Amino acid sequence: VDLDVHQGDGTASIFLGDPKVFTFSMHCGANFPFRKQTSDLDVALEKFVGDEEYLATLEHHLAQVLRDFMPDLVIYDAGVDIWQGDKLGHLCITNSGIFRRDYHVIDTCCKAG
Repeated sequence: VDLDVHQGDGTASIFLGDPKVFTFSMHCGANFPFRKQTSDLDVALEKFVGDEEYLATLEHHLAQVLRDFMPDLVIYDAGVDIWQGDKLGHLCITNSGIFRRDYHVIDTCCKAG
């Protein structure tokens, strides 16, 4: 689960075609890298997305990934360059939104078993 503002292109490239690994990247589509790799699930967000849209999108996709793939292990890249004050990030996530994101990912993964 890669929630850095940039696409998880390295992870996508390394695990491309590996049926044992599911790569999920939710990122600002207008950010580097401009030539994206193919993850199992890429969610490209528009510039300036705020807390509520970001969290609703995450909740929808994370639940689907966990339900469909049923992973034994989840590795989480909790990038904070989604923060509204990051001038290169192009997203508008508040401190509270970042906290809620992290809590949601950890809570949802724990509940999924």
